[in-house]
Amino acid sequence: MHTAPILARFEDLSTVDGHGHPHVRLSRDGPRIFLRTDERHVRMRQLIARIVAVAAVLAGLAFVPVSLWGIALAMAGFGAFALIPRFVRVSTLLRIDLETGEIVALQRAASPGAPISIEYVRSIEGVYKIQGWDGDSTIYAVLADGSRTPLLVFSGTNEALAVYACRILGYLLDRPATYTGPFGGVTVCYRPE
Repeated sequence: MHTAPILARFEDLSTVDGHGHPHVRLSRDGPRIFLRTDERHVRMRQLIARIVAVAAVLAGLAFVPVSLWGIALAMAGFGAFALIPRFVRVSTLLRIDLETGEIVALQRAASPGAPISIEYVRSIEGVYKIQGWDGDSTIYAVLADGSRTPLLVFSGTNEALAVYACRILGYLLDRPATYTGPFGGVTVCYRPE
């Protein structure tokens, strides 16, 4: 497997797209390229969660004279405040291992598991779908046999994030990449030259 072109495209992305997307960040550690949640985004989520936890504590304390449920609400707020750093943190979503020539999904929502050989990836396909009340965007690796393997899952309707992920994966692997949005519109994220 030729890894020099992928490294060159990574360096290209680093200079041209230095700030990436506010939710995710590409990084490299030796022969491995990682897609991780962005630290600034995680800090903002932690701050919002802490504000909600403090509001729960204050609301609980205010309701103590009226109901004993106020104590439970205040305790839940304290517990949430203490556990936020443990559950809201930077996480690695995807790894491209250039030594082995494999791409590995690491995100729990994408069903992490067996590595996929980069050589068998024919294209990258992002699809917005609704399951129950919740929508999410799933980024798939379309393999040589036509099967699709999920690589990333982004909850909500952040199309810009899904298109960005499709674009950088398509660009890094030099494979065609498309994203089908919530209303069926197809965006060509990357087309090899």
